[in-house]
Amino acid sequence: MLSRRIGIAGFALCVLICSGLCGCTTGPVLDNEGINEGINEGIEEIEQEGGSMWISNELVGLFDSKKEAREAAELYGIELESYEYGVAVFTCEGDPEAVIEEGKKNGWPELSLNQVYGLDGAPEGGAGID
Repeated sequence: MLSRRIGIAGFALCVLICSGLCGCTTGPVLDNEGINEGINEGIEEIEQEGGSMWISNELVGLFDSKKEAREAAELYGIELESYEYGVAVFTCEGDPEAVIEEGKKNGWPELSLNQVYGLDGAPEGGAGID
């Protein structure tokens, strides 16, 4: 029985030593700067007014299908960039706020600015969730 315990302890010790010698790690560790770079990758420009921030020339809307999102893009004369989990992201050439107003006047599906939110769920620069 004692030899079995020594064998198990020896095996465990060998595994620990080998994993350290072979360089087995959990992967690269990112600091906050690395995380922020990953989040901001692909974002052209962020605009800010008051306490709100949004991605320049991007709009978002909620749709039941990608087909509905494509139809909305055609109505508005804008480009559908992506559609996932009911959220469509669009890009426009002109002023995004003017595009939103045009849609409201015509009774088209609702779109909004693609706002940047902080980790607390509030728009960056805005008040947090109580």
